Amino acid sequence: MVIARRIAGALLLIASACALWRAPAGAADAPVIESIVDRNSGEILWPKADPSAGPLLKPGQAILLKGRNFGPGPLTAARPGLGPPAGGVPPGDGRSIAASPPEAAGKELSKVLFGTVRALERNLSSYRAQISLSTGLTALLTSLQSQPVDYFYEPWVRIPDTWSGDIYAWSDTEIDLTVPITAYEGPIQVIRIPVTGAYVADIRKPGQPVLYGDPNTARVEHDKRYVYVDLWRIARTGEAVLASNAIPATIALDGGDRLQVGPAAGPDAEARAQEMLAAADAVRLVKARPTLRSAADQYAYGERAFWAWDWNLAFPHLVLGVD
Repeated sequence: MVIARRIAGALLLIASACALWRAPAGAADAPVIESIVDRNSGEILWPKADPSAGPLLKPGQAILLKGRNFGPGPLTAARPGLGPPAGGVPPGDGRSIAASPPEAAGKELSKVLFGTVRALERNLSSYRAQISLSTGLTALLTSLQSQPVDYFYEPWVRIPDTWSGDIYAWSDTEIDLTVPITAYEGPIQVIRIPVTGAYVADIRKPGQPVLYGDPNTARVEHDKRYVYVDLWRIARTGEAVLASNAIPATIALDGGDRLQVGPAAGPDAEARAQEMLAAADAVRLVKARPTLRSAADQYAYGERAFWAWDWNLAFPHLVLGVD
């Protein structure tokens, strides 16, 4: 179920990335990628002076995009690791177990696209879902009364299964990131959609913005209470879409070249990966452990996992009479 949720999330992210695709706006304001540099070695992988020299990149590889007009960076960005998105505020009656960090003003709906896949600006943690028998009985009664049903919950753990983000830093002239694990083709492009400064209004509270919880962690519980309760405003975007030059790139697809969090080798690679995630607030994640699953195999596995998850979810809905 955990893997399936991650794959389902990936499909939603890809759909979002596709929706952002537009023709480049005015060249004077659009982002311009001038070079791509390997972050660890300093090697220039692509120079603007030779635009046809497309780089070969590995998913998980740390790179720097250098150029101009990249803007202030994406909304709700989080340091890769376990932390929640930035910019959330606690409700009046509670605090999250891991508080959302503050967000600098002026952020935009900014993306780095690898083909139609975006580099994640946030972390996606998955907790093992369970069905509460007592809540299930209550859900059965409420469903008979045409009331909302909520019988799933996800127990909190200190180090959950996490799809860590890709973006470490974003300035007007440089973006520090890793190639997304879901990337499979180029080109590479920077997208900027400025926001207006206005927010979606709450129809229940005239004059106030609607506050929205993070659906990825909305069901996580510890000691019979929800542990992620921060809320976010929903920013309105303008009509302008600023798209950079498109950089041709080839993405490695073999399982030995697709890199995830962890050391390159060793019998304790999984345990080391967990240690890295636990220390990610202070130490940069190392993505050097091969997945050993090709992009095609991962796609097929994810498709099977998604349908298994879908049917497993549908069965209790059927039993409880949920439409």
